Amino acid sequence: MLAKKGRINKHLLREILKRGTKIETRFILLKTLKINNQKSPKFAFIIPQRTAKKSTARNKIKRRARHITKKISHLFNSNSASVFLLKKGIDKLKFKELEDVFLEILQRAKTI
Repeated sequence: MLAKKGRINKHLLREILKRGTKIETRFILLKTLKINNQKSPKFAFIIPQRTAKKSTARNKIKRRARHITKKISHLFNSNSASVFLLKKGIDKLKFKELEDVFLEILQRAKTI
């Protein structure tokens, strides 16, 4: 689980989904927003039920995604808030492939 300072509250989540910059790959839709008075990067992960039917599979994907962001969090801009919407088919990826997909989309978004 992410530390409280690394999580996005529901008000900020709505704002990011509404006004954020959208970048999309085959498996991930990323919405980012720059926030000026923020000291550390913030993240949220959304995995719809159509992505994986079983909650255990969705939780596994979330754990992997959190681990990847925690591992590379020192590379992030401190004033960014990012929401990852994980799409269908992501549950079939191996950990290394998932890590590569995350790095690719974050580089395209210029958040790292």
